[in-house]
Amino acid sequence: ITPVTLNISASKVYDGSIAIQGGSIVATTGIGSETVVLTGSANANSANVLEVSNLNTTGLQIANGTNGGLAVNYVLPASTGNVSITPAPISVSIATQTKGYDATNTASLNAGTSASAGSYIVSGFVTGQGAYINQTNATYNSADVSGATSVSTTLTSANYAAIGSTNLSNYSLPLSISGNGSITPAT
Repeated sequence: ITPVTLNISASKVYDGSIAIQGGSIVATTGIGSETVVLTGSANANSANVLEVSNLNTTGLQIANGTNGGLAVNYVLPASTGNVSITPAPISVSIATQTKGYDATNTASLNAGTSASAGSYIVSGFVTGQGAYINQTNATYNSADVSGATSVSTTLTSANYAAIGSTNLSNYSLPLSISGNGSITPAT
């Protein structure tokens, strides 16, 4: 009796690495309800969301599963094209804003630069990667001192500027951003 070749598929959230751990790889036996477990890790041809197309299974091991799924009855394919990397979420908010009363709900933000986040708080990028935001317009939720509690703005992907070699397609970029805000009485 010859072992059956497993069908495998892999998916992970972008982390800057080509490695995909066995726990993120699904093995389908095709034999009733038998399952097996994959351990170790495999390498994709790319770490990037839009460029990944193949996973080399070298580095994976098959372990016994459930419902009679014995590792000796199965082998791994050399590779699979059924692999995906999804964009990593990042978190963006507006740093607390304050202005003097001027009868408008207009807020002016500081655009970020490669050296400064400006009026934004940005997190979630893989170490060594990042972006800044060039949007300077925002709106208070009220033009009045007593009603102003937040500031918000709407971005497009063009408002994000990559720092260094960061590939922004590897990230889910929030487009609706808010933060705390207040308006002080006019003097």
